[in-house]
Amino acid sequence: AAIQANVPIYEKRDPDFEARILALHERLSETAIAFEPDLLIWPEAATPQPLFRDDASWQTVRRLAEKHRGDFLLGTVHYDEHGDFNSAVLLSDHAKAAAIYHKVHLVPFGEYVPFRKSFPL
Repeated sequence: AAIQANVPIYEKRDPDFEARILALHERLSETAIAFEPDLLIWPEAATPQPLFRDDASWQTVRRLAEKHRGDFLLGTVHYDEHGDFNSAVLLSDHAKAAAIYHKVHLVPFGEYVPFRKSFPL
């Protein structure tokens, strides 16, 4: 089951809309979970904040994963000592197991600004 919440770009990174975005994804996901899909999929960068660093995002996703019998694949941003990443996370076994993939090639101007240090905005 693929979930597409259709969040406008101006709301996506606005802190005032974070709770609404999570609630929308949760509502759509609960409807899909009722059909017992093998895999629940959220879009790239679906969580308003990094999944593993934001309690509201993690609690929403964990709650859904615990209800869902299958796997849960979602996109999120991820920060660690190696850098900032656009990542895909696969949760299995009701969120007891997680695998993470960091996107290797970022899209110019969409995910980074080329020559940002040489030509400041």
